[in-house]
Amino acid sequence: MLHGLLFVIGSLILLFIVAITYFYSIKNAKIILRQKLYAILILAALTSIIGDILEGVFFVFEMKIPYLISWKFHYFATYVVFVMFYYYFRAYMGIDKIETWKDVYVDKKIISSKTFFIIYSFILYYCSIFYIKPPEFGTPFAFIPNQYNLYTWCVLFPYMGFIIHIIYKYIKINGKKGRNKIIFLLVSLGALGTTVISQMIFDEFAVIGLGSYVCILLIYFLIENADLLIAEELKQLQNNIERSSNAKLDFLYNMSHDIRSPMNAIVELSKTLRQVDEFNEEALRNDIKSIKFSCNNLVDIVNNILDINKIASGNESVQLKEYNLNKLLADLPYVIETRIGSRPIKLEFDIDQNIASKLVGDTTKIYRVIMNILTNSVKYTEVGKIRMTIKGNIDGDIQNLNIKISDTGYGIKKEDFDKMFTKFNRLDDATDNAIEGTGLGLVITKKYVDSMGGKIWFESEYGAGTIFYIDLPQKIVDKTPLSQAVDTSENKKIEVCDCTNSRVLIVDDNALNIKITKKILEKYNIEVDAVKSGKDCIYKIKSGQKYDLILLDDVLPDIGGMEVVHIVKNIQGFEIPPVIAYTANVMNGIKEEYLKVGFDDYMPKPLDIHQFDGIIKKYCQKQKN
Repeated sequence: MLHGLLFVIGSLILLFIVAITYFYSIKNAKIILRQKLYAILILAALTSIIGDILEGVFFVFEMKIPYLISWKFHYFATYVVFVMFYYYFRAYMGIDKIETWKDVYVDKKIISSKTFFIIYSFILYYCSIFYIKPPEFGTPFAFIPNQYNLYTWCVLFPYMGFIIHIIYKYIKINGKKGRNKIIFLLVSLGALGTTVISQMIFDEFAVIGLGSYVCILLIYFLIENADLLIAEELKQLQNNIERSSNAKLDFLYNMSHDIRSPMNAIVELSKTLRQVDEFNEEALRNDIKSIKFSCNNLVDIVNNILDINKIASGNESVQLKEYNLNKLLADLPYVIETRIGSRPIKLEFDIDQNIASKLVGDTTKIYRVIMNILTNSVKYTEVGKIRMTIKGNIDGDIQNLNIKISDTGYGIKKEDFDKMFTKFNRLDDATDNAIEGTGLGLVITKKYVDSMGGKIWFESEYGAGTIFYIDLPQKIVDKTPLSQAVDTSENKKIEVCDCTNSRVLIVDDNALNIKITKKILEKYNIEVDAVKSGKDCIYKIKSGQKYDLILLDDVLPDIGGMEVVHIVKNIQGFEIPPVIAYTANVMNGIKEEYLKVGFDDYMPKPLDIHQFDGIIKKYCQKQKN
């Protein structure tokens, strides 16, 4: 008895030292659930040992009630130890994602934790209550013959079966990866197996806790040791840095490749046009169409890069405003037909005219979502048909838009379904070299749909085509159907007004931008003046030059546009015309920032001809009325 008691006390001291060391090492650290489980395991083991010691003491002094309480207490703590071993090994093996306490109890990937908990609890309870009895007073301090063999068979063997099941599942999922984890779990099972054999041979001694104590020590020295945890964190940090570096390289590679493709077409076709001695009108028009197509691709690429950066930085938000669906999508057929070019693809649009005429939503995101899906269909379709249908049903003051976009393109392989909304993944490796785009479009589309409270999914048959479905809830302002709404579309053919005697100052350091803008303004009979720096703009105003409008770029070689507008607006004694931020800066919220510092309006580049026409009519034509 004395030797057994000394053994138990020695185990208590050793585990107590481990407990102090471990808890001190994690005192100020942000610990994961696996470490919490190990902490509970240590506490349960200490409780079991203390219960064992008290049981022996109360037995010697024949204190019946305390003895029975400590006996039950000891067995319950031992049960908790084995339960926590099971959960800890699950977390350690990482077969399922265990991040919260709910994940510990609710699991369907290995074996139901509820099933384990219920079955194991029943076995232990039934075994300990009805078969394993505490020794009677007046008998030697030894256990009833063979009762611990029964405890071993009923408790340890089922537990070992669960652990073997974990190993089986881990190997099934990960194959030969993670051999160290499998070896460690096998060593732990070996320690428990040794305990089982020892318990069968020496059933007069309570050696059942020996295996669990050894396993706890093994876990500490091989897994949960503070130095090992630091080394593991450093390794994880290094892996994260490598993944981040590889992601950046992938991004740069894809961006470089996809920008160079349309740029090469633009440059080479431009060279060809300059070197031709005699122009063939049909050939010329085809080349110009190709240049236009490549320019559109470049704009898509830049927009996608800007959008993904907004999303990654967390600066993207939903901007709600009133709109009409017909007007919003009026130019889509033209844009998509331009992208299709000469390929034998039939384009079909069908918008349900019973949809409410005035809705509230983020028009920019809705347009980009539809544009991205259609552009994706164009990229992966060589022949056949691309069809978009938009239907809707009204639920109170909500218009549910049901968008369906189908194509007869390459389709998607089943194994690639999970990659559809992942960066840089294209649909078919065989077509990579022939397809332009950063692969960001569908990632952005998914993010935008989610941010607007919608859903997006798809169906596809490889080689036959793909169908995308998008559901978007929109608030209704006017339930009048689209078919009955008065058409005041801004997308009709522009009627150029006569702005004779109007003067516009263009401030831009790019000569080509000045040339393009000047050419458009001349259609309105506007007199154009141009300078290439902020200082020259200020000089023009101070010298008494009068303008009806100033188109001011934000990025200039000397003084930034924001500083220029601040100076110009504070010049005393001169008539200051409206100043428009004419810039390629299209970051989220930039318009509000420009208006706040003193600009009167905002015009992004590349310019939208309808928006530009609106600016001219607002600030130039009204001067002549």
